Amino acid sequence: MEISETRSKALRRITPSGIEMYEALVANDKDKIYSLFINALESMTFGRNNSGCENSDSDLEAPNILLISSVILGGIKRKEYYYILEFMDENGCDLSNALSKVAYYRKKQEDIPDTAVTYTDAKFIPFWVSLGFLTDASDGRLHISSDVFNRYAARIMRLRIKNTETPKKRKIYSPDGTMQKIYYGCPGTGKSFKIKEEIEGVDGELAVYFDDKGKKIDTPDTKEERIGKPSNIFRTTFHPDYDYATFVGSYKPVMEVVKEKTENQKEEKELGYSFVPQVFTKAYIRAYNSKKDKTLSSDEKNVYLIIEEINRGNCAQIFGDLFQLLDRKGGVSEFPVVPDTELINYLNKEGIPGNTIRLPENLHILATMNTSDQSLFPMDSAFKRRWSMEYIPINLQQEIAQKYTFRVKGKEYSWVKFLEKVNPLIRKATDSEDKQMGEFFIKGDISEEDFKNKVMFYLWNDVCKDLYSASRISPLYFMRSDDAEGNKNVFTFAELYGKGRYEDDTKDYTAPVDLLEGFITKKLGLTHLPAQNQE
Repeated sequence: MEISETRSKALRRITPSGIEMYEALVANDKDKIYSLFINALESMTFGRNNSGCENSDSDLEAPNILLISSVILGGIKRKEYYYILEFMDENGCDLSNALSKVAYYRKKQEDIPDTAVTYTDAKFIPFWVSLGFLTDASDGRLHISSDVFNRYAARIMRLRIKNTETPKKRKIYSPDGTMQKIYYGCPGTGKSFKIKEEIEGVDGELAVYFDDKGKKIDTPDTKEERIGKPSNIFRTTFHPDYDYATFVGSYKPVMEVVKEKTENQKEEKELGYSFVPQVFTKAYIRAYNSKKDKTLSSDEKNVYLIIEEINRGNCAQIFGDLFQLLDRKGGVSEFPVVPDTELINYLNKEGIPGNTIRLPENLHILATMNTSDQSLFPMDSAFKRRWSMEYIPINLQQEIAQKYTFRVKGKEYSWVKFLEKVNPLIRKATDSEDKQMGEFFIKGDISEEDFKNKVMFYLWNDVCKDLYSASRISPLYFMRSDDAEGNKNVFTFAELYGKGRYEDDTKDYTAPVDLLEGFITKKLGLTHLPAQNQE
């Protein structure tokens, strides 16, 4: 609770945020309490300039350091936390190095060194534990509660660790080395958004930008100015026709200048062949140059190669002999690879010597994978073993998605309420969790037409189609206009268009919009949002 003191009268008052916290505590409104904590951690400083503790003069933001360390280390013991604070205070506020030291002691199963009493007075820890913001596990480690983590993980990882730095401009990485991770889960769970938010920022504000000569420049002010600027982030999307040449590069016909333009003659070009680098080679060169660039901080040296939908491509063919580079030790490829001569010649031309390549520790490779996709080229276990994996679950409590709506017959319905009803039917129909829809399957409010073309088409094409035939309709088929048993109420995706479903008994049609409304209100039991919410 923030306390403000009026020095002339020595009066103390509770600020508006303090009143909000008091009311939330009295009501035991955990969601509100957690939200206020996160807001305070983002907007206030605790190491210094804190009216609640005016004598504090530390550059370190101790509460933020605890939360970030707990996420990265998979929970943190109090003694480890005290050691991190002391290490950072004495060694230049470098959290990455402090985390690496703790990881080292854990790996060696050695005791953490004792720390000065100054660093052990963390009164907020028992307070947070009592409110469920933190949990105290049986192994002695403090963890962020699942409710807080699921909702605020990205914001926590962007908290400042020093009160001298600007918020949202710092990124922290695994102390165990280079990130080489596949994020996987159902479609629409926000896998790509998670990577973008944590690595690049929602509007590109966390990326490092360069000029055409590879020198770092100030972050452009607007999102529009950042688009197209060279940066430390490289993206590609795998697909069935993607191959090694698309990923690494190859010789291609290009128009080459044979005579430069002068006052007396025009520039002359002729057709030639040159090695044209692709996303992997570009990221590799950026990582090599950034690593040796002394003007960049340790965080700014990091380069990211992001692969969307990695399981849709033939990974064995795409990576080729580069597959061996994924075996890393200390972040660096354990075994060098001798690539094609044209690639080596190009790298030499770009100032990278030698005839072998290794992935440097500052080149991180992140990928996404939809578990619902039926790939033509399943990833073998040897390939997957070289990646760390992180499952992204469906989160129907996600604050942004909870505001999403869709419209049917002029009425609005809650998107997450729809998912609560339809995902259990998908699980039952497919005997799998993989086909469920995540909270970001749609983006924002959508119209009736978009709902049919995106959501209902998915339900038909990926879930229900195989349960329907002219001779037999499975009882698990759930595209129905009401909750009655039998087959009279079923409809197909095609019947959501045109005249709708033909009724044998009435010799008439049920309109497509009535079929859709029946599915939403009668089969799923949803009620539309109040009229005042439909502005």
